Amino acid sequence: MSDNMEKVSQQTLSKKVNEVSKHISEKQIPTLVTMDDQPALVILPYETYQQLLDAREESLRIVYERIQKRVIDNSEILKGLDSVKLVREMRNNR
Repeated sequence: MSDNMEKVSQQTLSKKVNEVSKHISEKQIPTLVTMDDQPALVILPYETYQQLLDAREESLRIVYERIQKRVIDNSEILKGLDSVKLVREMRNNR
């Protein structure tokens, strides 16, 4: 569990969902929900969730741009090359 993450049991969450939700929203701290003392899920403040989505989108954009550049740089070599094979090759060369 991360140091900047709080923890709450599923039982407590069930009994105090409004209070826990308000706390998470106000403190902007992700919260780990446990069931039988085992991690079950994480509740994120909306802003944190949006940041994760934005970061993922940016990462995908960068990968897409790298692929496009490689296709352009190697257009003659890539004629007839299987795209699945190309993606595997790129993954292996990271």
